[in-house]
Amino acid sequence: MNHPSKSRRAVFAAARQRGYSLLEMSLAVGAIAIIAVIAFVAFTDTQSSANQTRALNEINTLAASARQYRSSFDGGGLYTNVTNVKFLDDNGYSIGGMALNGNNGVNAYGLSVTLATVTGGGDATIVYTTPSQEDCVALMGLFTDAPGTTATTATANHVSGFKPGAVCSTAGALTLIIE
Repeated sequence: MNHPSKSRRAVFAAARQRGYSLLEMSLAVGAIAIIAVIAFVAFTDTQSSANQTRALNEINTLAASARQYRSSFDGGGLYTNVTNVKFLDDNGYSIGGMALNGNNGVNAYGLSVTLATVTGGGDATIVYTTPSQEDCVALMGLFTDAPGTTATTATANHVSGFKPGAVCSTAGALTLIIE
């Protein structure tokens, strides 16, 4: 014959066995925190890589459009009238879907891109602003084998069409001279 108090004890014992201890809960929360940190680091690395790729595309599009203008009849072989990003857009040259803020472009980082003719019209420069000097140096690594704050050489392994002498400012502005 079953005694009612024994069955209640068995029910209470079973209920206690189904719960989690504080240690088990702490381990579960810790494991979830570690996974979240790893996921966050992977996300930021992926986002940074995507921004660099987009930045490279924006720079190449502007440089190609400026070269196309220079080779047109209006350009006469010089960059003379290329005074800003808006000039290219106004004259039907691609700025790669970049938004405009006044005469300047707004890049992948949401920062300013300027384009100007060097005195004499022989060359033009692109100043591409990044969030930090570290981002600038990483982007410059796509243009040279020896990334640093000043690039003195460009190689066939990297983006061509730019003269040696690219510079990253401490504020994170990459200055490139278009060939």
